[in-house]
Amino acid sequence: MEKKKPEKATRISDSKNVVTGSNIQGQNIHIGDVHYHNAPSEKKAPAGEQELEGVRKLISRGRLEQAIASLLAIAEERDAEWADSLHLISGQFKGLQKQERLGTLSYNDSTVRRNQIMQSVLQVLREMQEQG
Repeated sequence: MEKKKPEKATRISDSKNVVTGSNIQGQNIHIGDVHYHNAPSEKKAPAGEQELEGVRKLISRGRLEQAIASLLAIAEERDAEWADSLHLISGQFKGLQKQERLGTLSYNDSTVRRNQIMQSVLQVLREMQEQG
């Protein structure tokens, strides 16, 4: 049998974060006030601007109903005129959906009306972005 060599003892006094005479080893020790500094924040668009860009993305993905609902929620907080316009647009869109369900509208007419509604939503969106 081989004799094991005794392991070399680590000198704790040479280690980081050691207070002489303490039984706490290897932990962070704070003496005095602790200050946590936040990293400088990146310049971001205002929350409203981000929401409006989200609406634009919904439109680009063909989710017109969700875009109208989201934009209407934003408009109700900002300006009654925009909200009124969007209520009218929403009514037009619901009427279009009903006619599509009933089959009383040709595909071409449906596409034209859908694009007109989309253009109206984009126009309100642009106005809201311009006025901030």
